[in-house]
Amino acid sequence: MSLTFRTAKQIRPAELKTLLQQEAHNVQVVDVRDTDFSGGHIKGALNRPVDLFEDIDDVDQFIKTLASQGKQKVVFHCMLSQVRGPMCAQRFLSRAPVVAESEGTSPPEVYVLQGGFKGWAQAIAGDAELQQLTEEFVSYDYDD
Repeated sequence: MSLTFRTAKQIRPAELKTLLQQEAHNVQVVDVRDTDFSGGHIKGALNRPVDLFEDIDDVDQFIKTLASQGKQKVVFHCMLSQVRGPMCAQRFLSRAPVVAESEGTSPPEVYVLQGGFKGWAQAIAGDAELQQLTEEFVSYDYDD
């Protein structure tokens, strides 16, 4: 077996909107924020704080759970997608091929939401479809 270093792909809010509209059943958004999750989130996002990615066994089980649900694309984000989101995506991505091989499945595609939830929230202002894909949004939390 050869080891290949993989990195998560970046996905813009508009691209994620299209993914969620066209193939939501194959996509899982993972919001790794902690208490800042309460200011709004992408509809259907799992709130899985960053500390749940510390233990390899927990990450492996999470990968198996998503695979059993048929999730072929996983999108990570935090508030800005500069630290927490990319770190969790990389941790997930480093384990996904190992778990997939042991389970006889294919690893999912892994993305990081460009600009994080703040970028998503800023895009909402001009896009009614994005507004429909957002829950519990409090706009003042994201003003510059």
